[in-house]
Amino acid sequence: MNALMSINGTSKPLVLAICCQECGHTAVDSSGMAKMQYPANVRVMKVPCAGIVRVDQILGAFKAGAQAVMVVGCKSDGCHYEVGSDKAEKKIDLAKMLLKEYGIEPERLEMFKMVFIEGDHFAEAAQMMTERVTKLGPLKLMDGS
Repeated sequence: MNALMSINGTSKPLVLAICCQECGHTAVDSSGMAKMQYPANVRVMKVPCAGIVRVDQILGAFKAGAQAVMVVGCKSDGCHYEVGSDKAEKKIDLAKMLLKEYGIEPERLEMFKMVFIEGDHFAEAAQMMTERVTKLGPLKLMDGS
């Protein structure tokens, strides 16, 4: 994750997209195959299932330099691991509560559920998160960073 966040190369704030390999990451692929563009500031990290992402990993993404995090998983009724997306959603809710406690806008974190052919939805979600975090401004961590 640190390597993904280390180089920006764009004036826009970095957004980390944590994508399950079944639907989330294949939606990223389908956006590329359909020549749909999503902002260059969005870094994609593939995981086997969104349900395995831990709250501390989400919070660590912000510490590593992400200005926003989007978790992209399967739709609940189409999850390849049956309950992975539902588990991820509960972790996202917990992480949002923790972010708020730390003085960080919970809107910087969002869960998206899509199927593999919804590359257009991924591109729209990436654009929306980029616009949202641009309006929020730079993240200020409590340790003074």
